[in-house]
Amino acid sequence: MKTIFYLALILFILGINSCSNDKNKRVYYPNGIIKTLTIVNTESNMQKIEYDFFEDGELKEIKRYNNDHVLDGEQLSFFDNGKLEQKLQFKKGKANGCGYYFYNLNGTLKNTRYFRNDKQVLYGADYWGNDSMNIIKATLHFNDSGHIYYKKNFSENGQFINEEGKNN
Repeated sequence: MKTIFYLALILFILGINSCSNDKNKRVYYPNGIIKTLTIVNTESNMQKIEYDFFEDGELKEIKRYNNDHVLDGEQLSFFDNGKLEQKLQFKKGKANGCGYYFYNLNGTLKNTRYFRNDKQVLYGADYWGNDSMNIIKATLHFNDSGHIYYKKNFSENGQFINEEGKNN
């Protein structure tokens, strides 16, 4: 009797979940590999998560949207070899917060930026991509308009080379 009750309960829960996922959809490439998987969650603040894939099945992007159907939250992009290309934070459709960009071949950090309302602001850094140590190539200082006003350049060994602009 308990087994029948639990089986009925599981079937009921699966039925509810399948009804609530009617907005979820899959789009396929002609070769049958999934191109896009969209998952809609009406019970949270996040309206939709979209997974995009390359034609060989590798993950290409993860995009999160809010209830207004604009990008919101952590957005991820991947190279076709599966390595992370970039990681950005969005709020109400605009880049806000830290952005990280990576090299394709070795997956090391290429540069970092800080965004406010889609503009690079405050501080950023570029890195040499020759090993896993992430040696700084340049430090960048941005004004509120998103323009660089001061930059320090470094060699692949981390030695200071020169500076550009004025450090206020």
